[in-house]
Amino acid sequence: MEERLKLTKANTAAKVDVTLYRSIVGGLRYLIHTMLDIAFAVGYVSCFMEDLREDHWAAVLTAAEKYYLVDSGYANRPGFLSSYRQTKYHIQDFQNAPEPQGIKETFNYAHSSLRNVIERAFGVLKMKWRILFNIPSYPSETQTHIIVACMALHNFIRMNGDFDGHFAMVDSNVNYAPVEAAVDQPETEPAPDSADMESMNAFRDRLAHHLFNRS
Repeated sequence: MEERLKLTKANTAAKVDVTLYRSIVGGLRYLIHTMLDIAFAVGYVSCFMEDLREDHWAAVLTAAEKYYLVDSGYANRPGFLSSYRQTKYHIQDFQNAPEPQGIKETFNYAHSSLRNVIERAFGVLKMKWRILFNIPSYPSETQTHIIVACMALHNFIRMNGDFDGHFAMVDSNVNYAPVEAAVDQPETEPAPDSADMESMNAFRDRLAHHLFNRS
């Protein structure tokens, strides 16, 4: 979060939908257990859930000073780092093919590789702990405990070093992503341009140039 940022409830900025804001704040609250450094920022943005304005929205997207890695179904707006459109992207497109060409392909290859890591991580998690496919309608606190328990057991097995069939299946092929990773995921449709994309596009361009010059 920006240093010395001041937000207020007495605000004349345009109102925005509160549903996604509450969802993101809820997710950040769970992260506090492992990222204590964001506790103050998350507590601060939690104060504005009743009358949400555009500057509150911008603050929550950068509360952890990180970005959501998203595909072209999302606009490249503050808090969301999307790939370049109309440029080779999927990891399969780069297999048995020439090295990424140019700045945009280099960025998209790095972006797609990170996305593949995420899909593999969640895919093997859901493959091992089937209850995560469709958690029953327990109270939210109970659902949280189920997720945390599954992740704790999952990490213990991973760190224990003993042979595990699920992990071995994924480790044997760096490009393999379990089908469980894509279950219930909607088809990607390009998001419309957003008015606040300019600054994030500039950030993505700087990042892409850095990746290209490093390669």
